[in-house]
Amino acid sequence: MERFEPKIEADVIKALNKFLKPVNNMTEEEAIIKDDLNTLDPSNVMMVVAKTEKAKRVLSRFTDKESNHKIPELDYISNEGVKCMYSSVYLTYALNVVKAIDKTASVTLFIKKDYPMTLETADFKFIIAPRVENE
Repeated sequence: MERFEPKIEADVIKALNKFLKPVNNMTEEEAIIKDDLNTLDPSNVMMVVAKTEKAKRVLSRFTDKESNHKIPELDYISNEGVKCMYSSVYLTYALNVVKAIDKTASVTLFIKKDYPMTLETADFKFIIAPRVENE
């Protein structure tokens, strides 16, 4: 069974707890067999997707087994200059989860103007909605 080390798992749960609400109605076994285990934060700004078995075990605490969010397919290819605005709060939440797992983890960012940002690691993918200015 693939799991995070107990201290790392506790730190990841603590970091996720800052922006996700525990649901606790899905077992780890149910979570592991799902192809695309994910959840949205209460304000629908950030989606967290579990990419590995150990990430699914942790995210199962925050995922309602009745909800099934479709993970967007995003195309980041663009020739235009990029100026984007995202909530620094949600970016900080995502980075705190990454730091809890490994302070030296490799993180890949994908951005495009007026498009969700994707922050991806080996275990999780975070999709963060862009900030929209009122005109």
